[in-house]
Amino acid sequence: MISLQQEVLLDSTVVKPTGIPPHVSLYACIGESQNAIEALPDIIVDRIEEKGVAAGNITHTLLKSTIADIIRETTNLSARDEVSPASSAPIGMFVWGERFRRLPIDFVFPSVGPTTAWELWWRGNVNLNYPPFRHIDPEDLKLLAQRSQLVEWKLIMRHFEQICAESGLFLTKTPNDDELLASSRVISAYLQTICASKSNSGQRRVSQLKLMSIVRDVRAAIKKRKVDE
Repeated sequence: MISLQQEVLLDSTVVKPTGIPPHVSLYACIGESQNAIEALPDIIVDRIEEKGVAAGNITHTLLKSTIADIIRETTNLSARDEVSPASSAPIGMFVWGERFRRLPIDFVFPSVGPTTAWELWWRGNVNLNYPPFRHIDPEDLKLLAQRSQLVEWKLIMRHFEQICAESGLFLTKTPNDDELLASSRVISAYLQTICASKSNSGQRRVSQLKLMSIVRDVRAAIKKRKVDE
């Protein structure tokens, strides 16, 4: 016992107490952050209502700036952490029927040619703050006639995508200018065959075509493909 007693030390020279472990303070900070995050939804709703959402229209830019302000106030972010404006054009958000929509209540599909429609399908209308038309949901459309047109647009655009794929051109989810230009040329060549297949009295130029005027031709082409398969 006497020999063992000499080996027992009350004051270790290797491990020394440090007080409260550092991870305890870290857990406390995490808890505060969690409380701040949980409070964000109510704060955002109150602030957006103050900004006048009930007036019927709120832009993507306003939403971003409002949310960024709230996050800075809640988490005490420094000025260098401010959200910078998006490099791409803002996409509008519209409010009707007590919910956010991608399009205004009076939206109607434009009467445009197939190649212009193709660009709208992928890029939308920046000037009107419309998103790429491929992102349009039936719930974004008030008028039943426009919902029916959305079905036709999807039918034609998917057919165009298939035509491009058969030519070896596979578009990404966000095609660049070169990809859009190349695909437009493929589509124009395909439309030329549609025009050429008409009788002399019914022939049209590609530039004269309207998207909705080729619905019957596209349906016939799709039906023929299924028969051939």
